[in-house]
Amino acid sequence: MTILIGVIIGTFVMAGLDLIFPIVVRYLINEILPSKNMHQLFIGSGVLLFLYIVNFIVQYAVQYYGHIMSASIEHDMRSELFRHIEKLSFHYFDNEKTGQLLSRITSDVTEISDLAFRGPNDVLLCGVIMAGTLIVMLLMNWKLAIIIGTLLIAKSIHTVKVNRAMKKSFRKNRVKAGEVSARAEESLSGIRLVKAFAQEGFELKRFIDKSRELRDTKFESYRLVAYFSSGINFFTNIINVVVLLGGGMMIAGGTLTVSDFVAFLLYVNIFMRPVFRLTILAEVYQRGMAGFHRFEEIMKTEPLIKDSREPASVKDIRGDIVFENLSFGYDPNHLVLHDLNLSIPAGQTVAFVGETGAGKSTLVNLLLRFYEPTKGRITLDGKNLKDFRQQDLRRQIGIVQQDVFLFSDSIAENISYGKENAKKEEIEEAARLAAAASFLTNLPAG
Repeated sequence: MTILIGVIIGTFVMAGLDLIFPIVVRYLINEILPSKNMHQLFIGSGVLLFLYIVNFIVQYAVQYYGHIMSASIEHDMRSELFRHIEKLSFHYFDNEKTGQLLSRITSDVTEISDLAFRGPNDVLLCGVIMAGTLIVMLLMNWKLAIIIGTLLIAKSIHTVKVNRAMKKSFRKNRVKAGEVSARAEESLSGIRLVKAFAQEGFELKRFIDKSRELRDTKFESYRLVAYFSSGINFFTNIINVVVLLGGGMMIAGGTLTVSDFVAFLLYVNIFMRPVFRLTILAEVYQRGMAGFHRFEEIMKTEPLIKDSREPASVKDIRGDIVFENLSFGYDPNHLVLHDLNLSIPAGQTVAFVGETGAGKSTLVNLLLRFYEPTKGRITLDGKNLKDFRQQDLRRQIGIVQQDVFLFSDSIAENISYGKENAKKEEIEEAARLAAAASFLTNLPAG
């Protein structure tokens, strides 16, 4: 909160200093130069230099602490998004591509953080400068100010129309970027399979197709940005011509002094700087909002499997497992298991044998509550699995999966993954029981 207040105050100071500069220049031209008082000229120039230095310091502080604030927001949002994704059920991950999720966790959140600081800061700074500049110009010469104001209204209407097109284009960009990430992630994750079947060319073609789609959508967004930016530049030049023509006529008619004319030109340039800044902000805004909509989409997704408000205790678990009238299908309209009844007493060893797709892994997934039964129930020591907290239940079950996954940590950390702060002796015993001790002792540093 302290940083936010400091940034807001600094933004107002920056805006105020920008509005003071032309007044000082106008004073020097109007009062000091005609008198040829070099002492006063040096003093006035020194004041102007001092204001420039103050403006530099304030601008540096606002930019630095503002980006610190946005980086903190990015960290919080990314952490919250990752925490929420971890809570989602297996059904969600069955239907979502990992690359799309990675794109949302990384690039989408970064785009939002860019907007988090630059959006409010630029709007506040530009709003104060533009409003202040218009007021000063109206006080200096209301006729010229009204002409410029009319041009600005016309440009604003045009800007709103272009912004709508940019919004659609940047949202499409975010979707296509996620598809490229998903395509790359799938191909690289299955690289052994790709090489085994000599499908490198096929996978390359699929990746290039997705990358080409992203490139084409970027072409459209870049066309809009280029049109918007060049339009602003053209509009600025038109205003300069109008001020030069109108101001020249007024000077010739004796209704405007040269010093006021110079100050007016300076204020026009000061006014147009925020317009350029808002042009860049428009691009940042569209990218940030596209990322925010995708962020919000995930955050609104509720996990299908939720814990009971009063979970049952997992202490003194014996291990009696019963499947009662169990039916299940990953798609509720196509069941994999039909009315299964099975009782497994504690301590008994049971093997499930069957062809691929018969439901062997599905039974284990249901026991771990990765999925909920479509019909029927599973009990552990006579209690419905739904009564247990998911994490408590899974800590009681040891599982060796078909697809082995290793984290990019040490071997010891991979072995002790399911138990925090495991002792060295426990890790070595686990390695021995897995028949890996002899292999591990031959590795560098054991």
